[in-house]
Amino acid sequence: LDSAQQKVESNFYDIRKQLFKYDEVLNNQREALYKERRRVLESSYLRDCIIEYAENSIYEMIQFYFKNKKKQLATHKVYLINQLTYLMGLKDSWYNWDIDDYSAEELISFCFQQVYIAYDMKELYLENHKPGVIRQLERYFLLEQIDQRWKNHLQQMSLLIEAVS
Repeated sequence: LDSAQQKVESNFYDIRKQLFKYDEVLNNQREALYKERRRVLESSYLRDCIIEYAENSIYEMIQFYFKNKKKQLATHKVYLINQLTYLMGLKDSWYNWDIDDYSAEELISFCFQQVYIAYDMKELYLENHKPGVIRQLERYFLLEQIDQRWKNHLQQMSLLIEAVS
């Protein structure tokens, strides 16, 4: 009986130890999130941050597509084209655009240039019609994205905990 009790207590101790490590990791992630939110709230010029996020998204999508090109279905190509079209701020998708005619580097460079052009045009348009509104929209957009991703992350962590329990 004493041996069984020790095993049970040992298991509970290990579980509490793992939960403590999990809480520590989640707390570090929370601190990183708060730091990013603080940076957004305290910055007066967020254009570069938005451009950087767009560049990172484009780079990752294109690299993933080209890395897994042989396994990709036609629907993956259409999805990538739709996502790139959206990120570049174009109104119509380029369904006839054959991205396989370009190298990953050429496509990334082209998309970056399109993002710069589209953002510059939107920025000029908004500044001419409502001065200062672009900076408010940048802040709102970034905070919304950060918060949404954090909520999704917490939801996934909850599902993970339920699956493990």
